[in-house]
Amino acid sequence: MYFVPATGSPFTPSVVAGTTITVSSTSNLLSGMYVENSTFGINTTISSITNLTQFVVASATGITTSTPLNIGTWVTAVVGSQGSQGPQGANGLPSYVLTNVTAAGTTQGTAAALSFQYNTVTGATATTNNGSGTGVILPVITTAGQIVFVDNASSNWLLIYPATGAAIDAATTNTAVWLAPRGTWLGVAGTTTLWASFVPSLNTDSTGQVVVTYTNGQTTFGLGTVATSSGGTGTTTSPSIGVFPYGASTTALAYLAANTTTTPQFVTSTGTGSAAQAPTLTTSTGSGSVVLATSPTLTTPALGTPSAVVLSNATSVPVNQATGTLAVGNGGTGTTSAPAVGSIPLGSSTSAYTPLAIGTAGQYLVVNPGGTTAEWRTLAAGTPATASQAAATLTAGSANIVSGSLIQLPTSDLTVGSRFKFTMGLTKTGAGTNTWKADVKFGTAGTTSDATIATFTSGTNTGIADQALLTITVNVLTTGSSATANCLAFYSNSYGTATTGLGSLGATPGTTATFNSGATTPYFHIDITPGSSAVMTAWCETERLA
Repeated sequence: MYFVPATGSPFTPSVVAGTTITVSSTSNLLSGMYVENSTFGINTTISSITNLTQFVVASATGITTSTPLNIGTWVTAVVGSQGSQGPQGANGLPSYVLTNVTAAGTTQGTAAALSFQYNTVTGATATTNNGSGTGVILPVITTAGQIVFVDNASSNWLLIYPATGAAIDAATTNTAVWLAPRGTWLGVAGTTTLWASFVPSLNTDSTGQVVVTYTNGQTTFGLGTVATSSGGTGTTTSPSIGVFPYGASTTALAYLAANTTTTPQFVTSTGTGSAAQAPTLTTSTGSGSVVLATSPTLTTPALGTPSAVVLSNATSVPVNQATGTLAVGNGGTGTTSAPAVGSIPLGSSTSAYTPLAIGTAGQYLVVNPGGTTAEWRTLAAGTPATASQAAATLTAGSANIVSGSLIQLPTSDLTVGSRFKFTMGLTKTGAGTNTWKADVKFGTAGTTSDATIATFTSGTNTGIADQALLTITVNVLTTGSSATANCLAFYSNSYGTATTGLGSLGATPGTTATFNSGATTPYFHIDITPGSSAVMTAWCETERLA
């Protein structure tokens, strides 16, 4: 044993049995006391320690203390501070058992410090291993191999923090680990910044149960029958081959007996929730794979007489054996009535096709203006089917409907894209030199009084006989009360010059106007007005292109 004054060399006093030692320093001349490799007499007691910055019992026997000592005052300064005075213990901490360390704080910075190798801790407050609670903090690791033992004497969970910058096992730096109530923890410093928890080996006893013994030897656990609530089966009886375990609302699983036949059987159950019944084995028929509800492939099954079968995707179905009405949704007509000769089936918003009876001679099939169905239309009088195509002499200076150009339409028959073509042959004698014009007209009168929607005017005529071919196309652009149409002319005369005979005619009209496409049974026609004194003839062939 050495007494270390503030200055000078250490000295060794003589201690005999039954001696009570009082260590105190009032003048700070005695700054510390270090005990090493000494054997004290029986009942040697250190009664009090005051005003010392260091007091260490490194290795000694027979010594006790009459009062608990303050760790923070005299132990923290000891670690690594003795220098040449001698070792402090096998792992850099004093080999001194300190009792009644009280856990404190809820963070690493406020936890109670541990400075001894063996530590008994009370005062843990956490009732579960989550949330917050009081704890202790391990000392700074001075060397690899350093050992600290913590005994949680509390009935609550204890937090163990590493020193700042260190870690325990796989926990992150500065993160605490939990120590169970009444549990112990033994940590070994693998490096100067990492504690490794020592885990004891698992052994089996004579009954084959796994026994875990804590390092303080106070608690032993044996794994016997594990209840279902703890993840076990609740029984230690080995099940027979092929049995099926199931829950039975008890602490142990029940077992469904194995299938002892050569026929495949299936596990079935009835009821749901609390009304669920215990599973049973149900026999099967046939062979092969289990059939599931969606898209199964069956091999030569005998279906017997099914109560309901949907064959919408079936193949090789004998149609002649089918009865009833085949709906439109299944590829039928939705009717069992035979259609009349020449009738046309029309789709409708119902579950059956509606037949359209055959039309009369000369009618043509069109879609109605609303685009909802098809209907037969009759060519009106004055249409290309009945119009005369012979050339007719035109009255000079007046409008003349060109023979063959008059065409009558059903009401609201025009749609966007309707097209008409008027092809005309024209002749002129040597009489007359004034210009002539061609008007595209639309109206309900069918006469020259109908409204003009486009006018083409010729160039200068000469007193020379001539003939020409004129084609005018009408393409409906919009419909309604102010409908519009695009009219174009294709013209050529015998001489091919602009100043001979009938003169020239532009491709586009000089003037255009809107019209009411919804007029009742309206007419389209071409009117030609010859120049004064001119003698002209004209004929026309009219076609509806769309």
